[in-house]
Amino acid sequence: MAAPAPSRTVRRDPIPQPGDVIEGYRIDREVGRGGMGRVFRALHAVTGQVVALKMLLPELANDPRLRKRFVNEAQLLAQLDHPNLVPLLGFFDTAQGAFIVMPFVDGITLDKMLRHQGRLAIDVAIDLVGQLASGIDYVHRRDILHRDLKPSNVLVRSDGRVQITDFGIARIVGAERLTRTGMVVGTAEYLAPEQASGQTFDDHRSEIYSLAVLGYEMLTGRVPFRHQNAAQVLIKHVQSIPPPPRTVRPDIPRGVEVALLRGLAKRAEDRYPSCQALHEAMVRGLEGAEGEPAAGASVDAPAYDDDAIPSAATPAAEASTGARPGGLSLAVQVLVGAALGAGLAWGAWQLLTRFG
Repeated sequence: MAAPAPSRTVRRDPIPQPGDVIEGYRIDREVGRGGMGRVFRALHAVTGQVVALKMLLPELANDPRLRKRFVNEAQLLAQLDHPNLVPLLGFFDTAQGAFIVMPFVDGITLDKMLRHQGRLAIDVAIDLVGQLASGIDYVHRRDILHRDLKPSNVLVRSDGRVQITDFGIARIVGAERLTRTGMVVGTAEYLAPEQASGQTFDDHRSEIYSLAVLGYEMLTGRVPFRHQNAAQVLIKHVQSIPPPPRTVRPDIPRGVEVALLRGLAKRAEDRYPSCQALHEAMVRGLEGAEGEPAAGASVDAPAYDDDAIPSAATPAAEASTGARPGGLSLAVQVLVGAALGAGLAWGAWQLLTRFG
């Protein structure tokens, strides 16, 4: 009598595994995850195109608000076409889940780059601010707010180009809000005072503040305000004066410091009118010109937040190559190459799958 055939194991895990084929894309590996989703590297079975598939977790797909937010991200990306934004390739919704399809890009997140470098050379940081400003202003001209600008949502490609990712909590100005009134949306360290306070209004000037925080962090190796308790960070954004960058890193030109502090002004109307204006002021500061600080943001005032000053500045790679407004600095490519060579290459942008 023949032995019975072994029973076939049926995998019930709803999360795709290497080798699974979804809408013609063969899953290679998982490259990123968050509380709300997963990101996979995948290859199209026919064309061989390598993509990143961003998936909303199946157990969350039945939540109408979360599902709408995921679809909203795809719809917003479909409207955008800019070299400093990661583009949309497609969207599909199957029994296996809902997926956003985007290019799989060779590079590292700015978060990983900063962790490896500590802080960036001054001209490199200003170059990256300029690229980010170009992408953010493009989005603002289309009445869209990203609302979660931070290093983990910024990709630095191996060729030095910066691209912004994760529009999971973005919204169109004037459109229906997908968050409750008074809810703070975003990441505490990068929120403008009007966002940190939970007010119902935010606009493009809020993201000028977030870009200034990114510039501050790239130049000093730390954010203006930090605390183990996120609520305390939000309070600092609303109430505390940030430490002037030169108290953390004395070789920052005074004009660059003045530009950053104006970008970090508590009142939105005291900031620059656009992200590009912030970048241009930083370039002028690097060249020796010095602008006027915003009201209440004197670089000479000692009444800043003492808790925000680190005990010692982080060492930095100080190679100087000269800055080119809006251009692609060779130094950026060198830094990315060094980070990739040090084993920090993700092979993808390690997209943070948090949708608010």
